[in-house]
Amino acid sequence: MAGKATKDATASKITVPDVTMNELEFRIVGISPLMVNQFPEKAMREMEDKGKGVKTKRPPRNPKESFNAARYQGVKYKPAKGRAITADGFRADGIKKAVVSAAKFLDGVFMTTLRGSLFVNLGEELVPIMNGKGACKPEMDRRPVRLAGPSRTADIRYRPIYHDWSIPVKVLFDPSLIDEVSIVRLFTRAGISVGIGENRPEKGGQYGMFRPETA
Repeated sequence: MAGKATKDATASKITVPDVTMNELEFRIVGISPLMVNQFPEKAMREMEDKGKGVKTKRPPRNPKESFNAARYQGVKYKPAKGRAITADGFRADGIKKAVVSAAKFLDGVFMTTLRGSLFVNLGEELVPIMNGKGACKPEMDRRPVRLAGPSRTADIRYRPIYHDWSIPVKVLFDPSLIDEVSIVRLFTRAGISVGIGENRPEKGGQYGMFRPETA
């Protein structure tokens, strides 16, 4: 009986293969304008005050203030060559979410696998929005929107929009689950079918579309 127990224990031993991660650097290049909409700090404070029962009087809306509040400003970036640059930014996890969502358009590719095997600019909350070798400067986009809720009240939104944009990305990935060629193809599908930012294809729009550009 003792010998049988030892044999069974050996057969049930779990062997976990070594995990190695590789890194791939390239940039995504916009093929349609990128619209960004950061949730303003001022709006969050108003929500917190409302939750505490504190009444705050809203001042008249300032379009320029609303426009700047919707930007992710002050992102530092040091290219391989040249001086450090300060630019507006975009959320790195927003790019990963787009890539993961692209799995819906591909047979045999699973979102769960991508979430655990591929990471975009790990450790960086924001990535810079570039234009060639410099920072991409936004223009103010002004358009009506319908607010959420039963009344669907109309409102005006002032948001930054970026033309001729690009974003440098560093993709950390598990080569046992996905290779470099597939990563580039996955980013291509994400750029066409999902997009990033406001009014992207995933939400019925045509903004925030991109293509990967490797060296």
